[in-house]
Amino acid sequence: ITEVEIEIYQGRHHQIRRLCKRAGLELLHLTRLSVGPLSLQGMQVGQVRELSLEEKTVLYNACLSGVMQVWTHTHTHTHIH
Repeated sequence: ITEVEIEIYQGRHHQIRRLCKRAGLELLHLTRLSVGPLSLQGMQVGQVRELSLEEKTVLYNACLSGVMQVWTHTHTHTHIH
């Protein structure tokens, strides 16, 4: 089993899964580590929470400045074998 971290700036529907399939890799697990400038560290699958005022401001400013495309990266840990 090999662990790979992939960073994308604009995700498309099942993009990582399709990429692995085309490369002949079996994807066992996929984890999103962040959404835009917001980290998901410490959150459980399916967990939701209210954004803090600071997080809302950072997200709002990223959208306004047009930098959101740069910030909408997805870190994924992909276990393949």
